Amino acid sequence: MSKKWKARQRDLVMSEDFDGPKLDLSRWRVWQQDPDQTTVQQERGQLFLTSRGPVGHNGLFGLTTVKYKDLVLVGEMDIRSKGPAPHRLALHLCGGDGARSPDHWVEIDLVDLGEKARFSPIAALPIGLDRHQDKFLDLPHPVGHGFLCRLSLSGDTNLVELSVKTDAGWQAVCPPVALPLQLLAFKMGLIRDLDRTATDTLAAHLKFPWNWNRESDRPAQAGELLDRYSLRATMFVLDKAREFARQNSKKLLVVLFDPYRVMNELREGQDRFDQPVVDSLTREKSNCFDMNEVQLRDFQKQKLPYQEYMKQCFIGHYNPRGNHLFAYAIKDTVVEWLDPKPITYRNPDPASVDFRGYLPDAR
Repeated sequence: MSKKWKARQRDLVMSEDFDGPKLDLSRWRVWQQDPDQTTVQQERGQLFLTSRGPVGHNGLFGLTTVKYKDLVLVGEMDIRSKGPAPHRLALHLCGGDGARSPDHWVEIDLVDLGEKARFSPIAALPIGLDRHQDKFLDLPHPVGHGFLCRLSLSGDTNLVELSVKTDAGWQAVCPPVALPLQLLAFKMGLIRDLDRTATDTLAAHLKFPWNWNRESDRPAQAGELLDRYSLRATMFVLDKAREFARQNSKKLLVVLFDPYRVMNELREGQDRFDQPVVDSLTREKSNCFDMNEVQLRDFQKQKLPYQEYMKQCFIGHYNPRGNHLFAYAIKDTVVEWLDPKPITYRNPDPASVDFRGYLPDAR
């Protein structure tokens, strides 16, 4: 499999031709769910992805991000994969805001059908939005022939166009996909108008008291509606996880941690924005570990300015010091949660150590 990006246009954010001696890790991060079955390497001006057998998501993602705007992602790509369940190659545009769930994205999936190549849309969107899952585009697939694929996001309409370059020009894979980023863009001041019908529908579904007459408050309302949407989505996922655990006789442990918002709200004595999730966990008597409270207590002991303390523990995510703090903070909760307990926490008779409960055939 190969994948190659070329771009020649004004306002270019990033271009990559993979002509260097090795992959530029300042631009890309390699992601391999199946490192024993896949390889990712740069060679002869191309990125080669190889896989053997059933695999998950493997490849690389760009470290370059842009603010909400008109955006075009173009990639030259091809795949050869045989068997009853052939592999797929995807050109992926992520539209998440980086701060909260849900994360919305859309991609062009390419499958090898022998003499034909099939292009399909795949999208992660809220229930009710059209993913066009029944649409596809079949094109001739001669050996050695790659395809130029394009994802075009309109900042005004939130629509993503998926297309493939052919001899006759750009050909659509499916109708445009609506990527729901408008509320976030409005909250950030990047756009000035909202789709009133869509906003009213979402607000009504979430029982949010949206008021169009409060024009100066609309950005703040957009942020509050986003919060309610994301928290409701989180609670929906938690309900599904609890039901799965119940049906499969599993014990669920929920870990709460938001060092960039909740922890700061607690530090300043404010109400935490995720309180509805906390209340839901309390009502359901869920086994929960709140790292926000642990981290706050550690900060209070350090007697450092807040931003200086954060630099000691975080580099966007935890650094080694932060990982160490988290591991020891949650250790006792995890030990209590596990059944059977790890051997080192059982105080067993050394003469009768066994692995029953961990290995299926252990005696």
